[in-house]
Amino acid sequence: MLSTSFSTHPSSTDKPHSNFGSVSDFSKSLTAQQPGDQSTSQIAAGGIEVRTAPPDPANYDLPIDNLFQIEAAENVRPGFADSNYTVPQTVFMSYGRGREYLFAELNDIFNDINSNLQLALYMPNYHPDGIHFNQRVEHFERRIGNLDNIVLLPSLGYDPTSISDPISTFPEDGKYYGYDEHGNPVVFGFGEARQAEVRQSLEELEGASLIHPQRSYEIATMTAQMFDGLGFRELEYLTYGGDFHVGRFTSASDSEQTVQKQFFGRESVLLARERIFAHRDSLPEHLSGLNEEQEFLFAASKIMEEIESVAGTASQAFPLGAGEVTIGEILETLPPSIIEEMSPSVLQRLRTLGEFELPLEYADNKRLNYHVDTFMAPLTDNIVLVDQSAEGASFVDMLRSDPDIDLHFLPSRSEYNNLEEETRTSYMNMLTINDGEKLHLILPTENSDKENLSLLDIQVKTMLENLGFTVHFTSYQAVYDANFVDYGLNCLTEISSFAITDETR
Repeated sequence: MLSTSFSTHPSSTDKPHSNFGSVSDFSKSLTAQQPGDQSTSQIAAGGIEVRTAPPDPANYDLPIDNLFQIEAAENVRPGFADSNYTVPQTVFMSYGRGREYLFAELNDIFNDINSNLQLALYMPNYHPDGIHFNQRVEHFERRIGNLDNIVLLPSLGYDPTSISDPISTFPEDGKYYGYDEHGNPVVFGFGEARQAEVRQSLEELEGASLIHPQRSYEIATMTAQMFDGLGFRELEYLTYGGDFHVGRFTSASDSEQTVQKQFFGRESVLLARERIFAHRDSLPEHLSGLNEEQEFLFAASKIMEEIESVAGTASQAFPLGAGEVTIGEILETLPPSIIEEMSPSVLQRLRTLGEFELPLEYADNKRLNYHVDTFMAPLTDNIVLVDQSAEGASFVDMLRSDPDIDLHFLPSRSEYNNLEEETRTSYMNMLTINDGEKLHLILPTENSDKENLSLLDIQVKTMLENLGFTVHFTSYQAVYDANFVDYGLNCLTEISSFAITDETR
């Protein structure tokens, strides 16, 4: 069921405090070439095995259709869920060997915040109605500990312990939760047509897909299939959840009005561009003559139009990244046929952002900032946190220009050894939980020991508490080798406002 592996690098998921995969490997699997390499444009599969087909049902005991019942959402507005004001009832993660300590710590923290808050884990080799149910529950209970408020989810034959699996360590990467016009929960992800494109591209390019990822199809559709009461809504361009942040803010001009802001990064734009312009021999005539910068801007406009279709407006959308040219400079060069194709409100938003840089590169030009959740977080009271290392980055000016945003820089650290090898300490990739009255921030620790906080841990805690937040620490590490990507707590989790109430069979 897996295609040939394109890397011999071992997975690190067995190590309790490890990061996974090098920057060079992971950049190949998540992103295309750097701008300027159009002739060899592709997203390579280096470092990651790629599934080209779903699991064989014959190898799985039972189907998962409507396996769990959920409670309908209440008093929510249609669209994307706000990460800072949504009151979660369930936090989704994927099981990984060596992470049992983290599941136990998070379960304890969740119980302190809200005794009904559930941790839902996608599990390998497990089904609630399976013939080996009791043995599997006993096995996981021995490894995880107390399973109270932990819901074990089947993974349809996938292996959530493997970083190379679509249902893998990062459930946020594949889906985003929101609400339909009736206030009922939906999960956003790629649909079947988009998935078919990915598979076709994989086959044509022997694994090096132009229109990665397929993770957004597998985990989103599987999750919707599993829960009676959860709908599925197809997206075209918004891809990794970690590259898409949504927050609710109070309007600076009207304290009674709230507005939702959406933040996406260079990777979303890059992947949209690769999809739109993948088959250059069959492009519509008005798209065939665009240069690289024009293609990036057009791709960003398509993402913003998709935001508009779900949220009702893209007037609060932020394309974050870096580059040598501004949005306005490229906008002025677009032919009339492209301008006419854009949504009027999206065009107006791009004009409003005209003085800021087009996201041709990652935010702050740092590969480690490949996803939005690695360098910024929208919190309550209009606060937006940005990693201190990015204080002088160009994308910060875009955030600073918004009157609704109260910008703060979270301490971080970079150090070098005698071999000039860098290590970074960053707390940005955090998990946020709103209990209905205040926001709780769940952080990693510099010493990988929540009982032995470092001076920097304490400094970060003091700053966040002074801003009005409640801080909880885990033993998950905040320090990582700069040759590795930041797979923090936000990457590992996805929150939802719905509660899993019972099994319907």
